[in-house]
Amino acid sequence: MANPGIIPHYPPTIDLPGFVRNDKSVSELLIKFGGTCALLLGSTWTALSWWKDSLTPGTRAVALWFVLTGCLHIVFEGYYVIHYASMASQMDLLGQLWKEYALSDSRYLTQDTFVLSIETITALVWGPLSFSTAAAIVTSHSMRHPLQMIVSVAHIYGCVLYFATATADLLLKDTSHTRPEFLYMWIYYFGMNAVFILIPSILVVQSLRETQSAFAALREKRARQNGSS
Repeated sequence: MANPGIIPHYPPTIDLPGFVRNDKSVSELLIKFGGTCALLLGSTWTALSWWKDSLTPGTRAVALWFVLTGCLHIVFEGYYVIHYASMASQMDLLGQLWKEYALSDSRYLTQDTFVLSIETITALVWGPLSFSTAAAIVTSHSMRHPLQMIVSVAHIYGCVLYFATATADLLLKDTSHTRPEFLYMWIYYFGMNAVFILIPSILVVQSLRETQSAFAALREKRARQNGSS
């Protein structure tokens, strides 16, 4: 059986063969992760400002969102998909980041079939499509809003399933995968994942409005053409 004094993840009875504690502090992990994201966003913003200065700040921000999610899906979540069977013993930066996050959801260390399935789809499908959406945005491609809608709905649906399966385990099996401390419960588990519901919801509404306007303009154009014929 697992020793709660050695393995800090929940539930207290969890058994993680080969588990190795992180040797990097939480602050070091978060600074490196946050710094990498900031560098990515800053460099992308600068590049877009230089290459496509006609983009509004709002449009540029949406493009940055999809660049960030594309990198997270392919690099960070792709790492999990590759190393899922040995996550408990991984000691490189990404491995330790995953073990830190797993304090809010230990399913990432137990080869949970739902988590593996959803993360595999995310890394292989939604990651590349996020980059495709970013490209469509900065080039004003006609596929911008269809792609934006598809990826955003996928983010929302994936997060709803993610929360639903964990809640089902808690209610039906009396098993919590999340440590109760504020940092793990509210910042990691709810906060980090709620972003993938909140921002995509805003983008879905934006795409719906743009699509509605486009069809309304098309109907008006056809009506004028029919009236003049």
